[in-house]
Amino acid sequence: GEWDTKEFTEMRNNLLKELKINYDPINNEAIMEKLKSHEELLKDNNNEVILEQLKSHEKLLKENNEVIFEKLKSYDEKLGKLEELEKLLKEIRAK
Repeated sequence: GEWDTKEFTEMRNNLLKELKINYDPINNEAIMEKLKSHEELLKDNNNEVILEQLKSHEKLLKENNEVIFEKLKSYDEKLGKLEELEKLLKEIRAK
């Protein structure tokens, strides 16, 4: 069906109120500008949140990499000791 002018005016006034526009513009430029600024703020806020999350994930990855590196060093040392023991065992068996 067709829109009732009263219904349309009421919706428009609610939108103006929601966007905190205190005057009734003749055209939709004020509404579009306000929506654009809200959209930009939302985009900026989302980008900031994403950047913070990336920094947090990067920090966690770095910490995890350090832990893994330390474990690898420890395993490498243990492997070296096992190889020494194996060499000594072969020498003992050879005698």
